Amino acid sequence: MPDTLYFEDFPLGEVVEYGGVDVSAADIIAFACEFDPQPFHTDEEAARAAMGGLVVFISILGGIAAFGLLGVVLGPIIVASAASLLELYAPTAPVGNRASRAGGK
Repeated sequence: MPDTLYFEDFPLGEVVEYGGVDVSAADIIAFACEFDPQPFHTDEEAARAAMGGLVVFISILGGIAAFGLLGVVLGPIIVASAASLLELYAPTAPVGNRASRAGGK
């Protein structure tokens, strides 16, 4: 197999298994500590507390941009509704499971 592969070197529909890795909560925090040691990445409670104000601020700005002055109220309502739906239907994190990736279809 050549060292350099190009797009046309891969046959259509080919599926390649790249293996997997076991991921734990400690692994995720260790990765965050090494590559982006912000408190909201390394401490779960700090993450919950830090993002609330930022989300409200951005939702107010987005609401004002979309709906004018009424967006001060509508923006946070829309974002809170969307966040609730996302949380309800969000997949669970691969903590304690085997995460793997297969290329192809």
